[in-house]
Amino acid sequence: ALIEEVDTRLEAGQLNLATRIRLIGVVEGIATGDALDLLMKCVDSPDLAIRNQSVLSMWRTGRDPMAPTPPRQWVHRELVREIALLDRYMQVRNLVRGDSVRRRFFLDEVSSLQLQCETRAFRLIGMIYSRAAMHRAYLNYRSSGRRTRSNAIELLDQHIRDPELREFVGIIERGLEDIPEVAEAGTLDGSDAEVAKLLGRDAPWLDRCWVWATAEESIPRIGTVTGEFLSHDPMDMVFLLKSVPLFAGLSGEQLLPVADIVQRVTFERGDVVFEEDQPGLHVYLILEGEVEVIHDGEQVATLGEKECFGEMALLDQSKRSASIRCLADVVLLAISRDDFQDLLDLHPALAKGVIRVLTRRLREANEEIEVAKSATA
Repeated sequence: ALIEEVDTRLEAGQLNLATRIRLIGVVEGIATGDALDLLMKCVDSPDLAIRNQSVLSMWRTGRDPMAPTPPRQWVHRELVREIALLDRYMQVRNLVRGDSVRRRFFLDEVSSLQLQCETRAFRLIGMIYSRAAMHRAYLNYRSSGRRTRSNAIELLDQHIRDPELREFVGIIERGLEDIPEVAEAGTLDGSDAEVAKLLGRDAPWLDRCWVWATAEESIPRIGTVTGEFLSHDPMDMVFLLKSVPLFAGLSGEQLLPVADIVQRVTFERGDVVFEEDQPGLHVYLILEGEVEVIHDGEQVATLGEKECFGEMALLDQSKRSASIRCLADVVLLAISRDDFQDLLDLHPALAKGVIRVLTRRLREANEEIEVAKSATA
């Protein structure tokens, strides 16, 4: 009855993505035949986040030797699908020409989808071949060490015997011949029309990115944001958010929902955004201007463009630890507590971004303390 209820709620399409991901986690914990059937159904979701989570849940369920396993024929079908996607991503990356910031953004998105596809494929392969060997290959196949990468490829080559699936070995090997730190322009002769044709209707996100990437319009930058900016193409906002350290670990596709939930707010010089000891209801990102952080009546820090504040009160439900006052006219993006919590649940990379921000601030505070000690010594 529970599985049927979850299935009904997922089918209704009225739940946000974070709730659907949590429901899939509930199904994972049940680990029955009916639960497996629902996870297999969710793997076919057009929503990439649902597909990723469903494959991950099936992989984790497989740790229990008593849990039901998906039919080999079904896994084979899904793997063929993933291999075809990987091949397409590699073709697209080789065809894209030019070095504009928009095209580099597009190539980064292709690389992100390629990495997610590879991850799903490794987990699916582990459902029909040696789980331990495929997991070792997955952990090492993108290693910076050439020998480690070669060992991972050799593991794949030794275990995958199905002729249709062996193509995965070749694709991984070609893709790792020279791992770039960032996406690079294509190396084959091609045209924009060929790229668009290769993307097709079944790659809506990449197609949307490509249309945006090949447009000639200028891109708003942080520091030059106007009041009309948010009424334009949401892709501009996604691009802007991607340049912010807090969100750097998320792909553009993952940032698209963020672009829908952020609220633009403005303050004048001298305005107080919030006071110390107030409840924390929003996290803020500075698009323009500068603010000062005030604790116990003293300025303890200043923050500028691309920096965020207010996240600590959202993490532990505590009151604001400091006041924020504007040193100039500012433009902020605000994300509510509930929306921010959903984002953290969905994207572990965002949590890492928050940790990086807090770690940097702690390090800077410690350095200031050491300087003060040296001055008084």
